[in-house]
Amino acid sequence: MNVEPNVISFGRSFVKGQYRCPEARIREYAQIEVYEEYDGRHNSTNVINTSDMAGARALYAWYHEGPHERASQNAMRTDPMIRSQLERTEDRYLGSIDDKDAQLLSSELGPLLSLFMRIDWVGPAVATKILHLHKPDLIPVIDSHVLKFYAGRGTENLSKPEQARLVLDTVDQIRVTLRDNQEEFKGLARRLTNLPIPLTRTRMHDILVWSIWKWDLRNGPLEGCAEKGRRDVTTLGCWSGN
Repeated sequence: MNVEPNVISFGRSFVKGQYRCPEARIREYAQIEVYEEYDGRHNSTNVINTSDMAGARALYAWYHEGPHERASQNAMRTDPMIRSQLERTEDRYLGSIDDKDAQLLSSELGPLLSLFMRIDWVGPAVATKILHLHKPDLIPVIDSHVLKFYAGRGTENLSKPEQARLVLDTVDQIRVTLRDNQEEFKGLARRLTNLPIPLTRTRMHDILVWSIWKWDLRNGPLEGCAEKGRRDVTTLGCWSGN
Protein backbone atom coordinates (compact mmCIF):
# COMPACT_ATOMS: atom_id res chain seq x y z
CA MET A 1 0.00 0.00 0.00
CA ASN A 2 1.42 3.39 -0.99
CA VAL A 3 0.63 5.88 1.75
CA GLU A 4 1.33 9.59 1.50
CA PRO A 5 3.35 10.76 4.53
CA ASN A 6 1.17 12.62 6.99
CA VAL A 7 1.90 13.07 10.70
CA ILE A 8 -0.88 13.86 13.17
CA SER A 9 0.36 15.53 16.36
CA PHE A 10 -1.34 15.24 19.73
CA GLY A 11 0.00 17.97 21.97
CA ARG A 12 -3.05 18.99 24.03
CA SER A 13 -4.01 15.56 25.34
CA PHE A 14 -2.99 13.64 28.45
CA VAL A 15 -1.13 11.27 26.11
CA LYS A 16 1.17 13.30 23.87
CA GLY A 17 2.90 12.18 20.70
CA GLN A 18 2.72 11.81 16.92
CA TYR A 19 1.13 9.23 14.68
CA ARG A 20 2.99 8.77 11.40
CA CYS A 21 0.67 6.66 9.24
CA PRO A 22 -2.93 7.77 9.82
CA GLU A 23 -4.16 6.87 6.35
CA ALA A 24 -2.97 3.27 6.65
CA ARG A 25 -4.42 3.02 10.17
CA ILE A 26 -7.87 4.23 9.15
CA ARG A 27 -7.92 1.92 6.14
CA GLU A 28 -6.90 -0.96 8.36
CA TYR A 29 -9.55 -0.09 10.93
CA ALA A 30 -12.17 -0.10 8.17
CA GLN A 31 -11.07 -3.60 7.17
CA ILE A 32 -10.93 -5.29 10.58
CA GLU A 33 -13.10 -3.31 12.98
CA VAL A 34 -16.66 -1.99 13.14
CA TYR A 35 -17.07 0.25 10.11
CA GLU A 36 -20.02 -0.31 7.80
CA GLU A 37 -22.22 -1.50 10.68
CA TYR A 38 -21.77 1.89 12.35
CA ASP A 39 -20.50 4.50 9.89
CA GLY A 40 -23.04 3.43 7.28
CA ARG A 41 -25.91 4.56 9.54
CA HIS A 42 -25.68 8.37 9.46
CA ASN A 43 -29.09 9.87 10.22
CA SER A 44 -29.81 13.28 8.71
CA THR A 45 -33.04 13.70 10.70
CA ASN A 46 -33.42 14.80 14.30
CA VAL A 47 -35.34 11.68 15.25
CA ILE A 48 -33.58 8.94 17.23
CA ASN A 49 -34.54 5.60 15.67
CA THR A 50 -33.81 1.88 15.81
CA SER A 51 -31.05 2.17 13.21
CA ASP A 52 -29.18 4.53 15.57
CA MET A 53 -29.49 1.94 18.32
CA ALA A 54 -28.26 -0.83 16.04
CA GLY A 55 -25.23 1.24 15.04
CA ALA A 56 -24.37 2.13 18.63
CA ARG A 57 -24.79 -1.50 19.64
CA ALA A 58 -22.44 -2.60 16.85
CA LEU A 59 -19.87 -0.12 18.18
CA TYR A 60 -20.00 -1.74 21.65
CA ALA A 61 -22.40 0.75 23.28
CA TRP A 62 -24.21 -2.20 24.84
CA TYR A 63 -22.54 -5.52 25.53
CA HIS A 64 -25.88 -7.17 26.22
CA GLU A 65 -29.47 -6.05 25.89
CA GLY A 66 -31.83 -6.58 28.80
CA PRO A 67 -34.87 -4.71 30.14
CA HIS A 68 -32.79 -1.80 31.46
CA GLU A 69 -31.11 -1.24 28.09
CA ARG A 70 -34.40 -1.51 26.21
CA ALA A 71 -36.01 1.01 28.56
CA SER A 72 -33.15 3.49 28.03
CA GLN A 73 -33.36 3.06 24.25
CA ASN A 74 -37.09 3.72 24.30
CA ALA A 75 -36.55 6.84 26.43
CA MET A 76 -34.04 8.23 23.92
CA ARG A 77 -36.36 7.56 20.99
CA THR A 78 -39.43 9.15 22.57
CA ASP A 79 -38.05 12.19 24.45
CA PRO A 80 -39.34 15.31 22.62
CA MET A 81 -36.72 17.48 24.34
CA ILE A 82 -33.91 15.47 22.72
CA ARG A 83 -35.45 16.00 19.31
CA SER A 84 -35.89 19.70 19.98
CA GLN A 85 -32.30 20.15 21.11
CA LEU A 86 -31.00 18.22 18.09
CA GLU A 87 -32.97 20.58 15.84
CA ARG A 88 -31.22 23.56 17.45
CA THR A 89 -27.74 22.04 17.05
CA GLU A 90 -26.03 22.83 13.77
CA ASP A 91 -23.74 20.12 12.38
CA ARG A 92 -20.61 22.14 11.63
CA TYR A 93 -17.03 20.90 11.53
CA LEU A 94 -15.63 20.79 15.07
CA GLY A 95 -12.14 21.79 13.93
CA SER A 96 -13.44 25.00 12.36
CA ILE A 97 -14.73 26.42 15.65
CA ASP A 98 -12.34 29.03 17.00
CA ASP A 99 -11.57 29.77 20.64
CA LYS A 100 -14.03 32.64 20.97
CA ASP A 101 -16.91 30.38 19.92
CA ALA A 102 -15.82 27.41 22.04
CA GLN A 103 -17.89 28.53 25.03
CA LEU A 104 -20.94 28.83 22.80
CA LEU A 105 -20.32 25.26 21.62
CA SER A 106 -20.18 24.05 25.23
CA SER A 107 -23.47 25.78 26.03
CA GLU A 108 -25.01 24.09 22.98
CA LEU A 109 -23.74 20.58 23.58
CA GLY A 110 -24.09 20.65 27.37
CA PRO A 111 -27.91 20.51 27.40
CA LEU A 112 -27.92 17.84 24.68
CA LEU A 113 -25.54 15.62 26.66
CA SER A 114 -27.51 16.20 29.85
CA LEU A 115 -30.75 15.14 28.17
CA PHE A 116 -29.17 11.85 27.14
CA MET A 117 -27.27 11.18 30.33
CA ARG A 118 -30.18 11.83 32.68
CA ILE A 119 -31.56 8.56 31.29
CA ASP A 120 -30.63 5.50 33.34
CA TRP A 121 -27.94 3.28 31.79
CA VAL A 122 -26.81 6.01 29.39
CA GLY A 123 -23.27 7.34 29.75
CA PRO A 124 -20.84 9.22 27.50
CA ALA A 125 -20.17 6.31 25.13
CA VAL A 126 -23.84 5.55 24.45
CA ALA A 127 -24.75 9.23 24.13
CA THR A 128 -21.95 10.23 21.76
CA LYS A 129 -22.17 7.09 19.62
CA ILE A 130 -25.80 7.95 18.89
CA LEU A 131 -25.24 11.71 18.62
CA HIS A 132 -22.35 11.30 16.18
CA LEU A 133 -24.67 9.57 13.71
CA HIS A 134 -26.84 12.71 13.69
CA LYS A 135 -24.08 15.34 13.86
CA PRO A 136 -21.03 13.57 12.36
CA ASP A 137 -18.97 16.70 11.72
CA LEU A 138 -19.56 18.22 15.15
CA ILE A 139 -19.84 15.48 17.74
CA PRO A 140 -17.01 12.97 18.21
CA VAL A 141 -17.41 9.47 19.58
CA ILE A 142 -16.09 9.55 23.14
CA ASP A 143 -15.76 6.27 25.01
CA SER A 144 -13.42 5.21 27.82
CA HIS A 145 -10.44 4.84 25.45
CA VAL A 146 -10.80 8.39 24.13
CA LEU A 147 -11.33 9.78 27.64
CA LYS A 148 -8.21 8.07 28.94
CA PHE A 149 -6.18 9.33 25.98
CA TYR A 150 -7.31 12.94 26.46
CA ALA A 151 -8.10 13.19 30.18
CA GLY A 152 -6.07 10.39 31.70
CA ARG A 153 -9.15 8.84 33.29
CA GLY A 154 -12.53 7.31 32.62
CA THR A 155 -15.87 8.06 34.27
CA GLU A 156 -15.42 5.83 37.32
CA ASN A 157 -16.78 7.39 40.54
CA LEU A 158 -18.10 10.44 38.71
CA SER A 159 -21.67 11.69 38.91
CA LYS A 160 -23.64 12.16 35.70
CA PRO A 161 -23.03 15.96 35.71
CA GLU A 162 -19.30 15.34 36.29
CA GLN A 163 -19.23 12.85 33.41
CA ALA A 164 -20.92 15.39 31.13
CA ARG A 165 -18.35 18.03 32.13
CA LEU A 166 -15.51 15.60 31.38
CA VAL A 167 -16.98 14.91 27.94
CA LEU A 168 -17.36 18.62 27.17
CA ASP A 169 -13.75 19.27 28.20
CA THR A 170 -12.65 16.39 25.97
CA VAL A 171 -14.67 17.72 23.02
CA ASP A 172 -12.85 21.02 23.40
CA GLN A 173 -9.46 19.29 23.44
CA ILE A 174 -10.43 17.38 20.31
CA ARG A 175 -11.48 20.67 18.70
CA VAL A 176 -8.01 22.06 19.35
CA THR A 177 -6.31 18.92 18.02
CA LEU A 178 -8.33 19.14 14.80
CA ARG A 179 -7.53 22.83 14.51
CA ASP A 180 -3.82 22.33 15.17
CA ASN A 181 -3.73 19.61 12.49
CA GLN A 182 -6.03 21.39 10.04
CA GLU A 183 -3.95 20.78 6.90
CA GLU A 184 -3.07 17.23 7.92
CA PHE A 185 -6.72 16.26 8.33
CA LYS A 186 -7.64 17.99 5.06
CA GLY A 187 -5.02 15.94 3.26
CA LEU A 188 -6.12 12.78 5.04
CA ALA A 189 -9.74 13.34 4.04
CA ARG A 190 -8.70 13.96 0.44
CA ARG A 191 -6.78 10.69 0.26
CA LEU A 192 -9.56 8.68 1.88
CA THR A 193 -12.34 9.72 -0.50
CA ASN A 194 -12.29 6.22 -2.01
CA LEU A 195 -13.40 4.50 1.19
CA PRO A 196 -16.69 2.62 0.66
CA ILE A 197 -18.39 4.81 3.30
CA PRO A 198 -17.21 8.42 3.72
CA LEU A 199 -15.82 9.47 7.09
CA THR A 200 -15.81 12.99 8.47
CA ARG A 201 -12.55 14.40 9.75
CA THR A 202 -14.05 14.28 13.24
CA ARG A 203 -14.66 10.54 12.86
CA MET A 204 -11.16 9.99 11.42
CA HIS A 205 -9.79 11.56 14.57
CA ASP A 206 -11.95 9.26 16.73
CA ILE A 207 -10.65 6.19 14.94
CA LEU A 208 -7.04 7.28 15.33
CA VAL A 209 -7.29 8.04 19.05
CA TRP A 210 -9.37 4.96 19.86
CA SER A 211 -6.98 2.65 18.00
CA ILE A 212 -3.82 4.32 19.34
CA TRP A 213 -5.04 3.81 22.89
CA LYS A 214 -6.36 0.29 22.37
CA TRP A 215 -3.89 -1.13 19.87
CA ASP A 216 -0.64 0.74 20.43
CA LEU A 217 -0.65 1.83 24.07
CA ARG A 218 -2.89 -0.39 26.16
CA ASN A 219 -2.22 -3.97 25.22
CA GLY A 220 0.68 -4.25 22.85
CA PRO A 221 0.87 -6.00 19.51
CA LEU A 222 -0.37 -9.48 20.38
CA GLU A 223 -3.48 -8.95 22.47
CA GLY A 224 -6.19 -6.40 22.90
CA CYS A 225 -5.89 -5.06 19.38
CA ALA A 226 -8.75 -5.20 16.91
CA GLU A 227 -11.72 -7.29 17.94
CA LYS A 228 -11.28 -9.07 14.62
CA GLY A 229 -7.80 -10.14 13.61
CA ARG A 230 -5.92 -9.26 16.80
CA ARG A 231 -2.56 -10.40 15.44
CA ASP A 232 -3.10 -8.99 11.96
CA VAL A 233 -2.60 -5.29 12.67
CA THR A 234 0.11 -3.95 10.35
CA THR A 235 0.15 -0.31 11.50
CA LEU A 236 1.70 -0.90 14.91
CA GLY A 237 4.95 1.00 15.32
CA CYS A 238 3.69 4.28 13.83
CA TRP A 239 3.09 5.91 17.22
CA SER A 240 5.82 7.99 18.87
CA GLY A 241 5.07 9.22 22.37
CA ASN A 242 6.64 12.30 23.88
